[in-house]
Amino acid sequence: MAPVPFTLTRADFAALQQRAAALGKRPIRGGRKLGGLRLMAARLLVWLVIATVLFSMFKVFDSPSLAPRYIACGAFGAVLAFVLAAACAPLLAQRAIADGGWFLSPQSVELSEVGVLQQVKGGCMQWEWSAFMAREESSTMHYLFIEPGQCVLLPKAALRPEAHALIRRHVPAKPAAGQAAPENSETSPPAAP
Repeated sequence: MAPVPFTLTRADFAALQQRAAALGKRPIRGGRKLGGLRLMAARLLVWLVIATVLFSMFKVFDSPSLAPRYIACGAFGAVLAFVLAAACAPLLAQRAIADGGWFLSPQSVELSEVGVLQQVKGGCMQWEWSAFMAREESSTMHYLFIEPGQCVLLPKAALRPEAHALIRRHVPAKPAAGQAAPENSETSPPAAP
């Protein structure tokens, strides 16, 4: 099929964030209170690890051996990388939806039996059909999830009927809550006789 050009909007980005969050959520037993306690315990654990690394660094530098110093510096570097990554994630999302950012700039997709070729500002990506874990549809979009937080959006209005058929044939629909994922007929082995 020929490449299909389209441009996404900020409303498309907001809808994507909602669907990605819903796909990544797991039911929490015990309600909201237990979920809040788990989140608080996880944050406390991260800060305890950071404090332990910093404390051990000061103790290790009193040691005459160099090996503990290298280990402490490596651990400190890992903690620093974690903190920087957590701080930069919101900035990257803001940059993606800025005027002229890659999400809002004109792009195109080309669908084939092999997969999806997506061309955006600054590059292109080739996705085989097996790379997509699930698909969702709205009245205007196909959401092809690579993982819970990463998705390829395809506007339905820009696609030809053959493209809709290719997507539905190759990418399994996201299961409803409480259901097992449907088998993808293209990737499932044939049943034994």
